[in-house]
Amino acid sequence: MIVNKGVQGIVSALQAQAWQIAVGSGSTRPWYDNLTLETETGRGDATVTLATTTFANDTLEFYAEIAFVSEMSISELGIFNVEGTEYMLLRKTFSAISLPATVSLIVRYRVQFKI
Repeated sequence: MIVNKGVQGIVSALQAQAWQIAVGSGSTRPWYDNLTLETETGRGDATVTLATTTFANDTLEFYAEIAFVSEMSISELGIFNVEGTEYMLLRKTFSAISLPATVSLIVRYRVQFKI
């Protein structure tokens, strides 16, 4: 059984690594073996902080600003570890959001780790 302190240790170790948030226009349902977004359209370096949901430091909050130069629609988000060999931590799809040209999108996503 992983205990609260174990979760906090895992979350703290993940927070210390380099992360990026990417968005795209794909709409295919996320699947456990996804490696990339379906159609990536933008990416930004993420700031990662510890947060509390159920107990202290059980949640990571990812924050990034992504600049766009042309109109587009986004409908998927991915969080990528870029320390060493890149891997995707998660992928989420959602109803399409239309973005105007020359806009900076601020993305914030919380991931709670549970036992």
